[in-house]
Amino acid sequence: MLSKTFYSHRHDPSRRQIFYSHRHDPLRRQNLFRDLFYIMVSLAKISQPRVGSFTIDNRGFITF
Repeated sequence: MLSKTFYSHRHDPSRRQIFYSHRHDPLRRQNLFRDLFYIMVSLAKISQPRVGSFTIDNRGFITF
C-alpha cells in the first residue's frame, strides 16, 4: 500500500539520510522528474469526475 510505504520511508532515519545524500545528484533528479512526468501523463489519460488537483495528505493517501 502506498500510504504505509510512504509513511515508513518518511520516518526511517536511514532512508532520510540516503535522500539527503543523493538529492543534488543530477541523474537522480532527472529520473525523478521523468517518472513524475510519466505518472502525470498516465493520470491525464483517465477521465476525472471534476476539475481539481491531487494532494497527498499526512498519512500518504492521494486524494482528488
